[in-house]
Amino acid sequence: MTSRTIIPMVVLALFVSWAPAQSATGAGTAAESTTPTFPYIGEITGQDVYVRSGAGTAYYFTTKLNAPTRVTVMGHKYRWAEILPPAGSFSWIYKNYVKLDSANPGIGIVTGDTVRVWAGSEGVAPANSSSMQAKLNTGDQVRLLETGGTGDYYKIEPPPAARLYVSLDYVKYIGPVPAIKPVLPPRPGTTAAEAKPTQPAEAKPATPGTTETKPQPKPAPAQAPATTAGPATKESTESTQPGEDETQVTGVAEATEPKPPVRETSKERQLVEKCREIEKQITTELAKPLEQQDYSTLREQLQAIAADPAAGNAKAYAEYYLSRIEAYELVRTVNERIQQSEQELAAIRQKVEADLEAKLKQIPNRGRYLIRGRIRPSNIYTAKTGQKRYIVLDETGRIVAYAVPANPIVDLSVKGVLDKVVGLVGKVVSDPKNPITLIEFTEVEAITDDNSPTASVRAAAPSAPSSAER
Repeated sequence: MTSRTIIPMVVLALFVSWAPAQSATGAGTAAESTTPTFPYIGEITGQDVYVRSGAGTAYYFTTKLNAPTRVTVMGHKYRWAEILPPAGSFSWIYKNYVKLDSANPGIGIVTGDTVRVWAGSEGVAPANSSSMQAKLNTGDQVRLLETGGTGDYYKIEPPPAARLYVSLDYVKYIGPVPAIKPVLPPRPGTTAAEAKPTQPAEAKPATPGTTETKPQPKPAPAQAPATTAGPATKESTESTQPGEDETQVTGVAEATEPKPPVRETSKERQLVEKCREIEKQITTELAKPLEQQDYSTLREQLQAIAADPAAGNAKAYAEYYLSRIEAYELVRTVNERIQQSEQELAAIRQKVEADLEAKLKQIPNRGRYLIRGRIRPSNIYTAKTGQKRYIVLDETGRIVAYAVPANPIVDLSVKGVLDKVVGLVGKVVSDPKNPITLIEFTEVEAITDDNSPTASVRAAAPSAPSSAER
C-alpha cells in the first residue's frame, strides 16, 4: 500500500518540475523568432556588402560596408533592411531649385515645391540616378557637400527622409536603439530656475517583479552636441553623479559650445561678404550709360576670390558674378561695334557725296543739268514699297544715282523719256539707308545726242548695279 502511494507521487512531482521548464524554453524561442521592434541596431556580418538605393538587386549600389559596421535599421521590406544612410552617403538635387544662402556658406534653400532628391552613387552619373529618396518644398534647407556641384546637380547630405537598403542575410540583430534623454544646458540668458526643467529625473530603483529595463550607461554625453545651446552651468551639472560622469558631461558641453566669433572672422565668410559688396558695385556700374561702364577692376577681384584655395563656397558666388560681368561686357562690346559701323557708314556716305560734287565741278560748261545719264525705273524702290524711284546709269550700265520726282507732275513727264539719256534738274538729298546719291529732280529733259558728255556720271559711279536693278 505504501509503495503504491509513493510511486505516483514521485511521478507527479517530476511532471510538475518538468512542465514549467518546458514552458519557459518555448517562450524564449518564440521571443527570438518574433519581428524586432523598430528602429534597432544591426551589425554587418560580411565584407564588401552592397548598400543599394532600393530593396532589390536591380537597384544600383551607393556604397559598400564591412563587418563589424553597425547600422540603424528603420524597417524591413521583403528580405531587405531599410537603414539610415551610413557615413559617406550623399544625394543629388537639381541646381535650378536651390538658392545658395549667402548668410550661411554651405547651406542651400529650396525654391520650389515637390523637388525630388535622388540617391547618390559614385558609379552613377547624377542625371542617371533613378532612385528618389525624398521630395522637398520651398524653404527647406540642404547642406552642400561640394562647391559648384556636378553638372546640373548639387551633391548634398541625404535629407532626414532618405533611406537605403541592405540584404537581411548580412545584418545581425544587436538590440534596440537606446532611448536617450540628453542633459540640456540652459539657454543663454535663462536663470537657474528656468534651467531646472531640463535636468533629468533622478533614477529610481525598479520595483520588484516589474519588467523595467535598466537605464543605458552614459548615453547622454554622446548625444549632447545635437541639442547643446550654450555652456553648462552649475544647475545643469548638479544632477549628475560626481566623478567620471560629471567630468564627461562638462567636457562634452565645452567641446560642442558654438563659437560664432570664429565663424564670423573666417576667411570663407570674409570672401562671401566681399562678393556681396562687389555685387552692389556691379549694380552701380549697370546703372551708368553703356559707354561709361567699366568692370575691369571688379572682374580682377572676383577672379582672385575664385582662385583662392580658402574660398570655399565663396568661389561659387565669385563665378556667378563673373558670368554676369561677362554678359554685361558683351552687350557693351556689341553696342560699341554698332556705333563704330554707323560712324563708318556716315563717313562713306559723306565721301561719296563730296566726290560727286567735286567731279561735277570739274566738268566744263555743265549747263543747267545736275546729272546726265540713262534713266530707268527702279526694281527695288517702287510704289508698292512706299516711294517710287528711278535709277540713273552711266554709259557702262552702272548705277550712279537714284532719282525721285519732286511731285506727281514731274513723274508724268518721265514716262516719255524712259531708257533714254536725259538731264535732270534738281538737288542732291540725303538718304541714311543708302550710300548711293539720291537726287530730287524738278525737271527731266531728253538729250537727243546720246554721245553727249557723261563724264560726271562716270566719275560718280561708286559700284556696279545689282542684278535686281539691271
